Amino acid sequence: MKKNLFLIGCVLLISLTQLKAQQRYLDEVFSNVTITPNITYGSNYSILTGTPSLTDLKLDVYQPTGDTLAARPLIIYLHTGSFLPILFNKQATGSRTDSATVEMCKQFARRGYVAASIDYRLGWNPQALGASGQDIRTGTLLQAVYRALQDAKTAVRFMRMTVDSLSNIYKIDDSKIVVCGQGSGGYVALAYASLDNFSTEVAGLVKFLAGADDATYGFVSGQPYVNQAAMGDMDGLGGIAPYNQANHTSYSSAVNMVVNMGGAMGDSSWLEAGDVPIVCFHVTNDPFAPYNRGMVVVPTTGDNVVYVTGSKSVVRLSNTLGNNSVFNIPYNDPYTTRANMVNEGHEGLFPFIEPNPQLFIPMDPFDGQAGPWEWWDTTALHALGTAFGISNGAVDTIDMSAHLTNPNMSKAKGLAYIDSIQGYLAPRMVQQLALPGMYVGIDQAANPSFTIQVFPNPSNGNFEILSRQFPVSSYELFDFTGKSLLSEKLNAASSFSINSENFSNGIYLLKVHTQAGTALKKIIIE
Repeated sequence: MKKNLFLIGCVLLISLTQLKAQQRYLDEVFSNVTITPNITYGSNYSILTGTPSLTDLKLDVYQPTGDTLAARPLIIYLHTGSFLPILFNKQATGSRTDSATVEMCKQFARRGYVAASIDYRLGWNPQALGASGQDIRTGTLLQAVYRALQDAKTAVRFMRMTVDSLSNIYKIDDSKIVVCGQGSGGYVALAYASLDNFSTEVAGLVKFLAGADDATYGFVSGQPYVNQAAMGDMDGLGGIAPYNQANHTSYSSAVNMVVNMGGAMGDSSWLEAGDVPIVCFHVTNDPFAPYNRGMVVVPTTGDNVVYVTGSKSVVRLSNTLGNNSVFNIPYNDPYTTRANMVNEGHEGLFPFIEPNPQLFIPMDPFDGQAGPWEWWDTTALHALGTAFGISNGAVDTIDMSAHLTNPNMSKAKGLAYIDSIQGYLAPRMVQQLALPGMYVGIDQAANPSFTIQVFPNPSNGNFEILSRQFPVSSYELFDFTGKSLLSEKLNAASSFSINSENFSNGIYLLKVHTQAGTALKKIIIE
């Protein structure tokens, strides 16, 4: 009887809506933000000038002013810029001090997080032409993403080092870390979430293999564009000078969640069950990074680079694999309502549907928009151009070009999109990180650090269950009246299967027992 009442209570919880009140992590409860700039988080070899040189890697830390909490979740934030420096990339953005980047980090801090906006190594050759042009463009871009991935992981390890060796100077909880990437930073964030097997996910895919020898870029025909023996592994460990220098090697690079704003994933095969949850924001007609699947093109020339998997496919696969199941809770916010109107049922995906920019700019060569959350100040761009030796006329050309895919660019417009991003993201970060304000219902465990994945979910009746953290001792399956339908004792299994094809379509409750506690998952047969 008690068991039935408990399960019926779980059912009732699903239908309850949460009271909306100002609450840390969900809302901006702090008025001011303290920024600590130009912190060196490591050093590594940059190829930006053509000759590898050891370069300091910098980050800025954003903290809520006056906060007394001793351990706050951490956001590692990666800016946009097409893997080249601002202005040299022929774009009006491309640094960790971009307006949208700073605003995103400030809003995270005002919600009670610590945000670290990082530099990462830049440099590739988007202007390569001729018979070997695409080989060079593809290979050098993949090398750039790889170096940036190594730097992002270095930043995570650096922040963990500050907890251990610097008396937790930034007051972070290093068990709760999210990586958020904007634009080209989104490519890095998605690689962080999924790229973990070089031999199959890079060396095993033809599109990541050099088409011809090229000593200038280290290409060997038929071999991966990325030479791990020289450049080190995906964590930035190993390798040789002057291609890689390992940093903070005794610390973990693990993170809990990834957020992508307008980037893409190198290949859908990178995703597998057990990868961290992913939330994506993307303009559906983005001309540079595909919303679903397609070719990455050089923004300034339109030349092809590499075929990739966009946000829609990434989130769809994450849901199919069960990686995003933690997000399957009731929501009553307007951001989720809007996203669900246009995301075709893919939880964790917020598409932005924008009109053709030719409606605003006659004869605009582009038929889509990108990065509507971006804005910039032309006067500041001129000052930056002067410092870089770039004429005002050249800066004006860059400014006008940037407007072609962001018509009506303004701070007010950018802030409106950032409001939607933060509003949709906040409850999902709270849920995955098990923060105050999380929905406590049937998809929670007694131990909030213990999670299981169920995939596919919904299913036709065949489910795979994965518990990477703790072995499963037994499970039970109930219908929503509390009636037990299946039960089985297991021998410390990390994964198991359930065949319930003979059951009617509907919602069921799966109860999984481990030494860490009990988890309840909602599963759907359709």
